[in-house]
Amino acid sequence: MTGLEWGETMGGWRLAATLDRATFVVEQPVVATVVLQNTSAREQGFEVAAADADTILDCRRTDGAAVAATALGRGLDARRADRSRASVAAGQTLVREVSVSQRLDLTLPGTYTLTIAREIAAANGDRTLLTSRSVHFEVTL
Repeated sequence: MTGLEWGETMGGWRLAATLDRATFVVEQPVVATVVLQNTSAREQGFEVAAADADTILDCRRTDGAAVAATALGRGLDARRADRSRASVAAGQTLVREVSVSQRLDLTLPGTYTLTIAREIAAANGDRTLLTSRSVHFEVTL
């Protein structure tokens, strides 16, 4: 995939996150496209959690305050431990859409910074926290 701003490559993986636009109206769905790429020369396995629970959302307003999770967001965070194994071939990507506005309370107008992370657990048990570059967006009335 071209044109993505990737986070740091770690353990043969890298992560990118994008939004389809930079401005949203309050209560309009905010959906991030999250791309996980295997940058190694071999197939690699990783753990997958149910629904969006394997993505960690860090969203902050311009004053630095963290955006609170919704009830759904808290429920998904609690399910992060329920995982199964999957794999991605060398050089291939896994693309998933994450409903940011369902997981976080974005009902206040303002400017936000979103960073998405995902923990990768190798078959040997080593864990790596991959982080996307930050994405900036605005919520208006």
